[in-house]
Amino acid sequence: MKKRNMAITIAAVSAATSVAPALAFADTLDNQVIASTDANAVNQLKGEIQGFLNTKYTNEANMLKDVTYQNSEKQNLTKAVAGQCVYTIQVKCENAKNNISNLTDMDQLDVALAQLNNTDNRFLNIEVIDNGHNTVNGQIVNWKEGKYTQEEITNVLDTASLAVIDTKSEATDAQTKVTAVQTAITSAITAAKDNVPADLTAADAAVKKAAAAVKSDAAGNSAELITPANVQAAKAALETIKTNVQDITNATNTALEALTNNFITDTKKVDDNTVELTLKNNTTPLTLKTGDTELNLQAPIYSQDKSGSYLDKDGQVIAGVTTNEQAATNDDTVVTGFEVARENLQIAQNGQPSDFEANRNYGVDYKAVATTSYKAQDLYDSSIGRFTDAGNQLYKFIKDYNAIQTPAGNATIGDVTNGTLTITFPVDKTKEMTNATSLATNVADGAFAKTVISGSNNDLTALKQALTNNAPIKTLAGADRYDTAVQVSKATFTANNSAQNVVLVSGTALADGLTATPFAASKTAPILLTGKDKVNDKTMAEIARVLPANGAKNVYVIGGENTISKSVETQLKAKGYTVTRIQGDDRYETSLAIAKVMEPKLDGTVYVAGGYAEPDAMSIAPIAARKGATNPILLANDKTGLSTDQINYISGNKAAQSYIIGGADRAPESIKTQLKDAGMTNATERLSGADRQGTNAAVIKEFATADNMKNLYVAKSDNQGLVDALSAGVLAGQTNSPVVLATNAVNAEQQSVIKAKNPTITNKTQIGEGIAAQVWSTINNLFTK
Repeated sequence: MKKRNMAITIAAVSAATSVAPALAFADTLDNQVIASTDANAVNQLKGEIQGFLNTKYTNEANMLKDVTYQNSEKQNLTKAVAGQCVYTIQVKCENAKNNISNLTDMDQLDVALAQLNNTDNRFLNIEVIDNGHNTVNGQIVNWKEGKYTQEEITNVLDTASLAVIDTKSEATDAQTKVTAVQTAITSAITAAKDNVPADLTAADAAVKKAAAAVKSDAAGNSAELITPANVQAAKAALETIKTNVQDITNATNTALEALTNNFITDTKKVDDNTVELTLKNNTTPLTLKTGDTELNLQAPIYSQDKSGSYLDKDGQVIAGVTTNEQAATNDDTVVTGFEVARENLQIAQNGQPSDFEANRNYGVDYKAVATTSYKAQDLYDSSIGRFTDAGNQLYKFIKDYNAIQTPAGNATIGDVTNGTLTITFPVDKTKEMTNATSLATNVADGAFAKTVISGSNNDLTALKQALTNNAPIKTLAGADRYDTAVQVSKATFTANNSAQNVVLVSGTALADGLTATPFAASKTAPILLTGKDKVNDKTMAEIARVLPANGAKNVYVIGGENTISKSVETQLKAKGYTVTRIQGDDRYETSLAIAKVMEPKLDGTVYVAGGYAEPDAMSIAPIAARKGATNPILLANDKTGLSTDQINYISGNKAAQSYIIGGADRAPESIKTQLKDAGMTNATERLSGADRQGTNAAVIKEFATADNMKNLYVAKSDNQGLVDALSAGVLAGQTNSPVVLATNAVNAEQQSVIKAKNPTITNKTQIGEGIAAQVWSTINNLFTK
């Protein structure tokens, strides 16, 4: 069988690469103690342990290094590890009778967890021990490759040279012995002829047949010998011949083995760090250097074609050779290289790093109250009045926890005492909070979890006020962009069944969704995000919440099947929703398709943005989605402007007012001429700035008033974060408010415009996480001077 997946040949060099086990948890429970009644933590624990059980050595035994061990009788045995788990997982309980020395399946762990009780078996420890593993060409193995040092390169040269000399010497000695035995046979035959007066012809034939028989059968089966009757001397001679032929057979085999196993036929030292080895029947030498991967010079790789047939030096298939063992004894095979030498994985010693992962330990306690600790400054920034990301998650959890009435019980936010604020959750609601942030759970002592927060009394008092009444800056953010869209939808359509439709856009390909905001507003619909092939559970739950319990259940899918596949439609239809897809051949035609669906809502205004100027489209989106004045956004090519179909659409609707959003490098000047030719009588106005935030400032200056800026929305301006602004457009449009785009800072143009509007801001809302504190600090300072 070929073993090319580990091979190092003259033509190509491949080395093994060490990787960590494939576990999918961002936050491991290693070295933590969880409560046995904490459903979320127990499920994560099971997931981590299942990940270790799923990490197994390759099933290809030829890729593994033999593992030897001693049995009770001190015998060395070989252990098969192919397909076996690379970890030994031990479960130790207070009640030792429930210990598991080597966990092999999850049922065993379930039983161990179920056996926890409040008397003799309150605690268990799970230890995960690495048996040593490494990954080679995608397969997990139990060895590693070494690298030649200068000393080892010298040793390779010396060892190979001695092997060549010894082999040639053995072959010479064997040939001498062969000659000697052949001479003895000839003498014996002559003696037999001289001492047998009768039937010399028959004796001679018998001797020859005997010699032939012994050569083919070293045992010298005398029953096969034909010996003439009454020729005693011939019999004696034949017995001598049998012994001599056995010797010649052995000598011949020794010589043959020495010659055929000589995979290296010559050696050469190039320099102190380099040697060249001439391989059997190969004119290209194998070069080894200091730092190269070590090879096993007793494990040759032979020249073979794609079908696995062994080839000679002329590239011809060698008849009768089908295995490496046969190739080793054939004079015509060609050695092309050697397999990687397999070294044992090393345990750390003498300051050297270990090849083994550190042991992992997991603790499970029976119904212990789980306590989570925080610092106030890590949850709330009192200088600007905003939760941190962690603080917002805690705030959301408390809100969702209290919203569930069965089982009964609300979170208790205690008093600030001696630099400590404690929040207690009295009952387990984890099953009912499937979409909430997980917290440790417990039912002992009237509380399943506690959050203890430390800090100055001032910071803690401000935090408690924010947790009780919401922070001055409200944050609508989830664990990811999909969840953030859900949070915005909940803020936009606060009552269940209060939307009339749902608009679904891609969470990874923003282009088709750029112009969806005014359409969603016109349909009284939130914008929610989906993956290409599946709507996640949180989004599906939000669709079910906002759509009417009775009546139409319309979901509009924006874009083609390259961004949202047919399987999403199938998933929605299976839930009883009516699905309508709006799409064009590209982002430009998709914007036109959306505009055509909006025709009845067109009030004489059209907005044009560059097709690849996503931030500009996001700046105008909430304006285009204003309540009672929804208008389409068309995307233009940065070279050719509007398409013929887009111009025809504008001409047919006789739009009287038009805006170009962004600079001429993304929305060319030719668009003005196109709009005029389409029948626009009013001059087209361009709203643009030096950059995306400058254009955002220009839009705010044109459309915002002090009154509609009472509700101030801020979303990220960077490319990755723009998707949050897409979700925010419908919410901001409800109060005719703009959205300020800023990730790290509010630029001078934005500051100037906001200051000039002089709004009395009553509601500040941040869309998504990741907006720098400096953004809000700047906005706050605009109205304190």
